[in-house]
Amino acid sequence: MAIIAGLSKNCGTLCGGGVKRLWVANYDDIASFTFGVDNSVTTITMVATKKFYEVELKRQSKIFTETTNVSEGGCGYSLAQNFTGIGQCRDQDARNWLLSVAKQSCCGIVAVHEEANGFVGVWGYIKDQSIYLGGGTVISTGTALADPSQITLELLCDTTMDGLATELTGGVAAIEALT
Repeated sequence: MAIIAGLSKNCGTLCGGGVKRLWVANYDDIASFTFGVDNSVTTITMVATKKFYEVELKRQSKIFTETTNVSEGGCGYSLAQNFTGIGQCRDQDARNWLLSVAKQSCCGIVAVHEEANGFVGVWGYIKDQSIYLGGGTVISTGTALADPSQITLELLCDTTMDGLATELTGGVAAIEALT
């Protein structure tokens, strides 16, 4: 059976699912974003001594979604961004980190994530439309000994369509230079 035109534009691209890695920064720790002609982020300039922090979560437990909301008549659009991932073990370090994220939520967070398909995206970069800790964050002991003790992290961002996650040119190397 032949491939129908329009279903695939590049047969050499594999689009594996899932998020591999996540980095976060305080919104106010970023001095500026530079955008390319294609609206990708070409440079993130940090305030002196500030940096992004990697958030290590369980393998194959992370998902990022962007859901478009359309007003009646199709003239107004907004976007709900959601990241969910599972952290290993409920412990004091996880507690303290979650507390810092909750306290930072009012001032805003910016995130960069690397997808399994190689896309490295920046989101939460619009002032007053940045990321915050979501109510789907759960800290669980499990019930039985075989149940995991873990946190489920939810990060949310309500933004305009201009806030769609955009590519960070330079990929992982560009974000690792900011950590």
